Amino acid sequence: MASTIPVSEAIEALLDEVEKSVKAGQDHDLRFLVDEVKLELQVTATTEGPVDAKVKWLIFEAGDEASHQSAHVQTITLTLKAVTQSPDGQTTPLLLSSPEG
Repeated sequence: MASTIPVSEAIEALLDEVEKSVKAGQDHDLRFLVDEVKLELQVTATTEGPVDAKVKWLIFEAGDEASHQSAHVQTITLTLKAVTQSPDGQTTPLLLSSPEG
């Protein structure tokens, strides 16, 4: 069976994982500078309801029913600049390490 999740949930999950790595690396001398994060997703655009309904972008997970829907799937790549923000609003490059330390 094919299933979908909103792109916003995928990005939120990515942020959670990166934050875990940042926190895990705070007590380590060796850290990694992250300049860009490239996220490639296979998505499908859907609408439900009235004609003027908003488009939703969903990540498409192929399953048994995927073959007839594959024509609607598109690949998008998001290039994200990784920074942290201090309480005074200044941004600095992101430093992280493995969550395992």
